Amino acid sequence: MTSDPDDLHTHTLHLKKMFWLFALPLLTSYVQLTRADNGGAKVQVTKKGLEYGKELGLEMLKSVIKKAAIQDLQGSYKSMLTGTIDYSLSGIKVLQVQVSSSKADFSARKGINLTIENAQISLTGKWKLSHKLGKGNGDINTTIRQLSISTLLGVGKQVKGQLSVKVIECKTSVGGLALKLQGKNSWFYNSLVPAFKKTLKSEINKSTATNQASPFTRPRYSGAELCPLIEEGIDNIAEILKVAGVTAPIDSFVGIDFTLMSEPVIGVDQCTGEFKGEFYPLGKPSRAPLQPAPFSLPKQSNSMVVLGVSEFVLNTAAFAYFTAGVLRVKLTNDTIPKGFLFRMNTKNIGNYSQELYEQFPHMLMEVHIAARKAPHLSMKPDGLNATLAGSAEAFVILPNASLVPVFLLNFDSNLRGQISFEAVKSGKSIGKVGGSVTLENIQLSQEWSKVGDIKIKSMEDNLKEDGQRVLSKLNNRLKEGIPLPYVPKTTLQNPKVTMHEGYMVATTDMHYKP
Repeated sequence: MTSDPDDLHTHTLHLKKMFWLFALPLLTSYVQLTRADNGGAKVQVTKKGLEYGKELGLEMLKSVIKKAAIQDLQGSYKSMLTGTIDYSLSGIKVLQVQVSSSKADFSARKGINLTIENAQISLTGKWKLSHKLGKGNGDINTTIRQLSISTLLGVGKQVKGQLSVKVIECKTSVGGLALKLQGKNSWFYNSLVPAFKKTLKSEINKSTATNQASPFTRPRYSGAELCPLIEEGIDNIAEILKVAGVTAPIDSFVGIDFTLMSEPVIGVDQCTGEFKGEFYPLGKPSRAPLQPAPFSLPKQSNSMVVLGVSEFVLNTAAFAYFTAGVLRVKLTNDTIPKGFLFRMNTKNIGNYSQELYEQFPHMLMEVHIAARKAPHLSMKPDGLNATLAGSAEAFVILPNASLVPVFLLNFDSNLRGQISFEAVKSGKSIGKVGGSVTLENIQLSQEWSKVGDIKIKSMEDNLKEDGQRVLSKLNNRLKEGIPLPYVPKTTLQNPKVTMHEGYMVATTDMHYKP
């Protein structure tokens, strides 16, 4: 069976947006913590979260069933009045899918069970019936009632670290079937519908697939259409996972590796996926000389989704940006906010070196600031700590625009940060991550100078004061937050961040509005 390419493309784009927040954690396993290969990030979905994911899955299943092409049916049945009647049904289309009751459970070490009960599907199509007394054809309206579907989805890990998903078992049963024939000789053939319904009901109830030997080989089907349609929808998701890759660029400088660390194993009441979570510089083979330390997520049943991020993730990001050579900035007079009294010229900076102003009176300056090594970040219960080691080289700008180096200082600073996680009820985002930063300390040392000794202590005191003013502006931006990806019809509820020794945990509920 095939789907319309445009429809498949539309579903693919939509699923990619939903994938990282829902599909991946829902289909990931409870990871054994005793192995040597640890990851830097974990995503856990509780039973409460699975129930929410079920609602998304049902919407997806309805869409797949309504849009999928259904194979023509043909065969024969016997009537006491006319004997053998040959039939064919073609151009079958689904008009409506209704679900009255559904349930989702984790199946330990297997996958996810999705059960639908008392569902109803309305279809339309073309019919042809023939027997020795004549022929008839026209339109047919069919309603499948009291439909039950039981599907077991198995998950696995592909060779390159992607997630894989497959239908292990699918069973369907139909309690009732309503048929109405319209067209040539329909008045006569409607009198034979009871026997026809019995035949079709038998075909649909044979729509069962099971493959207990290997969860990731294609199951075999017999009979009608429903289980193959479900498998087609899951196959579409599997194809997206297959080509999604395990790395992605963050910007033009660094990318992130989110390889699944181990073969998924589903627990009884939760599933936890462990991912590499390593940042790396694009176009360079070097990776951070760091190893993630094992950490455990706190037991959580009140939230749908639990995300754990270790300081390994942040430190690989710092190393990647440092290796990419982007942790540097050039300060000029134009970059200093107009509200600041301090200006980038020899008069102001000459307060720390009288010889500087004497050699270069009334000239503009610029300072090149760069990290000496990758910043180090650590997570503590009271917040995030960052240690920055850098250098600041000062230049005088001559009238011909050439630069004269005058001194080089090294600095070591400590900052403390807090992280916030908030829901967003409007706009193109489901939430935002923000925070705040404070300067704890800064120490300067003179590497060399062509304008005499620099008044280090005086400069340190002024930098601490000015640094707080700069950070206040930065905190205003951080308060606005960084938006998370937009997921249609979905909002976050009760998001929260807690800090721990070596890692942080974010928890949230989600609400889907059809």
